[in-house]
Amino acid sequence: MTTSRAKSQPIQAAQTVQRLTKLQPATKRKLDVLFRNAHAIAKQARPFTDFTWMCDLDEKKGLPVGNTYRTNQQCRVFVKYIAKEQRNKLQRELEKAKFCSILSDGSTDTAVKEEELVYTRFCIGGEIKVRFVGIQDVEKADSAHIAQVIKGQMDSVCEGWEEKLVAFATDGAAVMTGVKTGVVTRLRGDRDYVVRVHCMAHRQELAFADAIKKSPMFQRMQSSDSQGVRGVPQAKARSLYSTARDSPVLKFSGFLHDVLSHLSKLSVTLQKSDITLAEAHSSLLATQAILQKYMTRKGPMMEATSGQSYKGVELRVATAARSDRAGKSAPEVTLLSALQESLTVRFGDISSGVLAATKLASFRNWPDPQNAAALADFGETEVDTLCAHFKPVLNSRDVCVELIPDQWLILRTKIYSEQENLQSLNWSEVNRKHRELCPDVLDLMDLVMSIPVSTADCERGFNTMKQVKTDWRSTLTSASLTDLLMVQLSSPDITNFDPSTAIELWTPDALADDSSRAAVLEISSDRLAVGEEGVCSVLLVGAGLLTLSQRDALWWLTLYKVPVSGQSPASSYEKLTELSVPVVSAGLHADTEGDQKRLGRRPVLICVHSSDEPPPSSSSALSSSSQDGHYRLEPVLFKLLFGVDAALVKSPIILCGLPDGRLCFFPLRLPGLRVRVLHSLEQPVVLIGTSVVTEPDVGGPQCLVAVGALGRVVLVRTGEGRPDLGGKVAGFTEGCVSGPVVCGCVDRERLYYSTGSDLLALDLPGGPAERAGPGRGDAVDHGEDTSTKTAAAALQSSVSLNVCRVIALAEPTHNTAGAVELVRLSARGRLQRITLPNGGEDTGLPRLPSAQVGQRVRDLLAAIGDVCERASVLKSNIQSKNQILRHLNQVLNISFLLLDNKNSGEQLPVQEKPIRCRAVTRWSRLLQKDSLNLTCVLENSSPYGLDRGWRFSVTVFPLSYSNAAGVEKSSRTFSFPFLHLHPGETLEVSLPLAAAGDTSFPVTLSCSLIFSLNSLLGEEEASRLLASGDSVKSRLGLDSSCVSLALDTLTVDWLDALQVNRPTASHRNMTSQPTDSIQAFLSTRQVRWSGRGEGRAESAEREQYSASVRVSSELLSATLALKTPDVDAQGPEVAPPSLCISLLDWLLSQGPGGGETGPRGDAIARGSSVVHAQGPDGHAVKLTAKEVNVGEESVEKAEGPLAAVEVQVESSSMAAVCGLHHAVLRRVQTLLQRDPEKAASTLRVERLGLRQTLQRAEGLLQEIQQCRIPEAFGVSRGRMTQSLLSVYRQLRENPLLII
Repeated sequence: MTTSRAKSQPIQAAQTVQRLTKLQPATKRKLDVLFRNAHAIAKQARPFTDFTWMCDLDEKKGLPVGNTYRTNQQCRVFVKYIAKEQRNKLQRELEKAKFCSILSDGSTDTAVKEEELVYTRFCIGGEIKVRFVGIQDVEKADSAHIAQVIKGQMDSVCEGWEEKLVAFATDGAAVMTGVKTGVVTRLRGDRDYVVRVHCMAHRQELAFADAIKKSPMFQRMQSSDSQGVRGVPQAKARSLYSTARDSPVLKFSGFLHDVLSHLSKLSVTLQKSDITLAEAHSSLLATQAILQKYMTRKGPMMEATSGQSYKGVELRVATAARSDRAGKSAPEVTLLSALQESLTVRFGDISSGVLAATKLASFRNWPDPQNAAALADFGETEVDTLCAHFKPVLNSRDVCVELIPDQWLILRTKIYSEQENLQSLNWSEVNRKHRELCPDVLDLMDLVMSIPVSTADCERGFNTMKQVKTDWRSTLTSASLTDLLMVQLSSPDITNFDPSTAIELWTPDALADDSSRAAVLEISSDRLAVGEEGVCSVLLVGAGLLTLSQRDALWWLTLYKVPVSGQSPASSYEKLTELSVPVVSAGLHADTEGDQKRLGRRPVLICVHSSDEPPPSSSSALSSSSQDGHYRLEPVLFKLLFGVDAALVKSPIILCGLPDGRLCFFPLRLPGLRVRVLHSLEQPVVLIGTSVVTEPDVGGPQCLVAVGALGRVVLVRTGEGRPDLGGKVAGFTEGCVSGPVVCGCVDRERLYYSTGSDLLALDLPGGPAERAGPGRGDAVDHGEDTSTKTAAAALQSSVSLNVCRVIALAEPTHNTAGAVELVRLSARGRLQRITLPNGGEDTGLPRLPSAQVGQRVRDLLAAIGDVCERASVLKSNIQSKNQILRHLNQVLNISFLLLDNKNSGEQLPVQEKPIRCRAVTRWSRLLQKDSLNLTCVLENSSPYGLDRGWRFSVTVFPLSYSNAAGVEKSSRTFSFPFLHLHPGETLEVSLPLAAAGDTSFPVTLSCSLIFSLNSLLGEEEASRLLASGDSVKSRLGLDSSCVSLALDTLTVDWLDALQVNRPTASHRNMTSQPTDSIQAFLSTRQVRWSGRGEGRAESAEREQYSASVRVSSELLSATLALKTPDVDAQGPEVAPPSLCISLLDWLLSQGPGGGETGPRGDAIARGSSVVHAQGPDGHAVKLTAKEVNVGEESVEKAEGPLAAVEVQVESSSMAAVCGLHHAVLRRVQTLLQRDPEKAASTLRVERLGLRQTLQRAEGLLQEIQQCRIPEAFGVSRGRMTQSLLSVYRQLRENPLLII
């Protein structure tokens, strides 16, 4: 690294890799040019040797190329990483795909090597993709070696591809398709569902070759140029001309032109990369239809060549040829018959079985919407076939096979209802619209479209391989050939190529390769000197070894005696003394750095000597430090800091800087060793040293320097004090530099320190001006010394040396020219020597030249850009987490809102629930079939919105549903995901409820809201939430990472399922006809009898059944809104004229959950109180509402009769009568819940109802008791059954009065 401030030279590192320590913008621009050149060479199939002259040309153009990485070997490396980028992209796509297929073919290259080419085909969201995987030479062209090569290539791009494999396409060679030991058999294993695909383009070629062998005319045309004229071109031309003038030959040539033009179009279609089996089958059928037409009609070219002349040339008709064909078929018909037969044989497997079922993938095969007969059950058989065949792989890829038939019906209905032109529709658009509603059936379509049709991509790959591996490049290895083909077949073109990703892949590997070359020094265990744990620092002091370690919340200073030469190191280190200092937790700067990181710093350990002590080696007294970590200090400052006793005995002082900021010391030669604190920096100590800050002839360094990790600098110098106090004091000057400080060292006059991103130099304050300052009066006593202020200000004027990522610095030295040299260790582990320019003392460090200012600013802006980018990423992550937290908070609010209403014990009305459901039933006719559809409406009246992740679930329980153990449940669950449902909005969903003839009513609907935690948190976070405890799971109803919240339970009864008819005069008479009661009852349940009564003629009209319900007019007037505005309010005991109509209207307009269905048909009109309808079982139903007076003789005449409205249900089906009777009762009960106070009846009404009920009960009890007479008294079992049936009918026919 060369800068204006310092020159850096590597000690043991490659210079080319050193420049990539940090990719500056200039370096990135150079690599951008180099990678683009390498990409162009691979894309255009040029040799690697072109890379050198291309770089030379770019350099002449003025492009930044640089002097490194300009060899053909490096071009090969660049191409490798460009191919690696494309291979990583393929890996991500295969991880996303649920199914894949393999296309493989073999061929020989220019080196006569057998090469196996591998492609893969998959489909994601309806988009078909065919990607190149790799090419490799095969040691031996047998099935075992070929299978091993294919498996290795697939393993390199996808883990677990065997579980996704659904098809294998080959050229049909025996080594590939062998039943016992073929390649497909070996790779397929026990997965029998894997489809073997013989390339259809090869099949067409073989079919034509088989047919042409049966055509004598074609054989004649093919051999006309080889009849004794081989060596003479003129004679050959005359022979061809003579043959071409033959009329049958020219006519047959025109016929071949017509046939081959359509076969060529078919071949081009079959060779498309994204063609499906369904499209291939359709194209084949169209071609066969044209060939069949040519059996009886001429094509355009055959029509043009069938005359006596062609383009002015008279044709010759050979008489012998006509006589030879007498009684035989024309050559055109012979060839067409043979061709049709060959195509049928070669393509027989795609007309049946699982391949034929793939026709669903092409919208061309879908029937016209007007063709109801073909549309009724279209695709159901094919879906069942595909599900049965691919069930193992579908289950392994988390596809619910059981839901596919229902989802197919929903998807088919949706497509026909939304799309007018199916030919313009594609599966990508279908996935975007209906993926959430029908995910499983769309996964099945992805599987079908993953099956390949041909191996044309492999043939195109071999064509590209022959352009790359020419005779001049026959020594290319399989790895290099795969990289070149990957770039040429998969990467963007030259104009759209972006090398940024490839450069990011290449950079760390290039640096790692260089760093791996460093030598490793191994030290055996027998060289162990001290077996002490937790040692942080070591210092050699004369004949002693001092260690500093941390154990049991104490810092331990231990002094060992160093053995003399010749003794074993492991047994001769004797412990002399040991001191301890308590560990203090440094919490003063917790907001800047963590305690763990701060306390994890290595403590600093040095030894300070007085400069008047004889040096231990031949070093100058002016040297601020020695090579073994010993520093010198002038005697006066030494005595002021460490005491007179230490100065008198000239004892070395051990000075220790701890991570908590304390500067501790103790003398070695004084008795009663005790550790004392000199100063506290209140931050981890990084550096302790001495410096010469005044004239060099005063006896040694006059300043002690200490630097903290956060940038605090403390200078300790000798200052002038008051004469009465001795005249000399130790002055402490504190200042701050830009931190954090990673490492540093001290020179005579300067402090060098690294912040990690830069290396800086700081001129330490000193000089005669400062020495003259402290002596004026009491300035020192008041702390207002001018020199102290000047020194503190000078500590902030550091200069950058433009060297980054320095983690350690050795003590500075001076070369022969007087320049300062530093040895630094980079974060990458490389040692470098940094030479600083030599300058005068007065000028200080030179400034940056103007030519380097712009580059320095650009580098700084680039660094700021990187910081901004990282900050943007962190901001995006924080926003994402906040959004997830807001979403979870919303989910919890909704959950507790619904759970509180549920756990409060009070049943709120439907209209008052914060989130409620209601439903509306509609009869529709689709595909000539009547069906009852249910529209369920979800209303959000809560203050919270329902966002992404919620699903609206409706479970249908029919009448036959049973909760008993061992009974198979017939319930159905419909799930509807949605994106947003804001407060006050509604969501409408439709689902099929029942078909015509279904009598399983009433039907119970259980509505609930389900939230998937996986969609918001991911599987790992959701699993951790579930593992937090059973209380959370039971509280929120968590099941399989989902929150399930029950909403409402709705009931769809017979009234909801009625089809109301238009009232006409031709309605069937509903009066009862006398017939056998038992027989009529059984006939209503659709049970047929045979035997003695089989020949009896059926009655013209079935027996009618009826049931009645009477409702008090007082109750209706208080709870119902009347039908017409002109209500005659004559008192509660007189029913208004429109009360009957209002009751019928209300009964038929109330949907499940309070939904208003509106008037049905035209049956309910003003003044009409009779409704004719059709039940779901197909029987006619009549509903009649009339006013009646309920009274008896025992009631006082003053009170008068009781006014009521009687609703009568009549039908020939007892099931319909029972179901409607129950439905009317259930609806009337809701009237009592609306306003119980107004609906309360009077005492007279209660007495009247109880009397009538008691009288009927007594009469029915007598009849039942008579039925208990045993047969011994002459009563037959048939008569007893008849009596019981009569009692049942009386219970049904006698009106029930609701009061």
